Amino acid sequence: MSVHTLPEPRRFGSGCKWALIVIAAQLTWFSPAFAGRGCLPLMERTPSLELELFAQDTSRVLDYAQSDDTKLEARVTGYLATDPELIRVMKDLLIKAPAARHYVIGKAIGRAALHCGAAEPAYARKISTFVDTLRDSDVLTGYTSVQTSNGVQLGTIGRAGPSVSGGAALFEGEFGTELANPFTEVPLPQ
Repeated sequence: MSVHTLPEPRRFGSGCKWALIVIAAQLTWFSPAFAGRGCLPLMERTPSLELELFAQDTSRVLDYAQSDDTKLEARVTGYLATDPELIRVMKDLLIKAPAARHYVIGKAIGRAALHCGAAEPAYARKISTFVDTLRDSDVLTGYTSVQTSNGVQLGTIGRAGPSVSGGAALFEGEFGTELANPFTEVPLPQ
């Protein structure tokens, strides 16, 4: 009967060690999860290559969406909510886009501001300031349509937001009229 010895366990060579170091560095340093920007969860963010391509040539998104406004809105919202610093190239997109698409782009900017409002309020203010400086009525209309449909205040554009006081005037109506609080008890006749 012969005695068999087990082979020695393999040790990682220097090439494997470098591969592990590179993978660990990529996962920690270059990961979008550790980037200081972005208003979306990691799994909902747009890939960084696509963001770079958009920043280089904004007309790509117009070619992609062609005449589909929902595609354009979704892409622009994704770009801005992933990297709010891309607000600087939105002016270029608006120059290249036909005037009929400005409303949709404004709506997408409003949705991105809505995403950033909870995660990074500073980015939401930056987006609001950008829309205010544009002076484009179609973009402003699209931006505020998101605000009215969701019932959330995105940002004050050119005016102060409604103030909630403890008095009877809870809501402000058209032309500055004050509306009564609908949640107060109605006095019953005696």
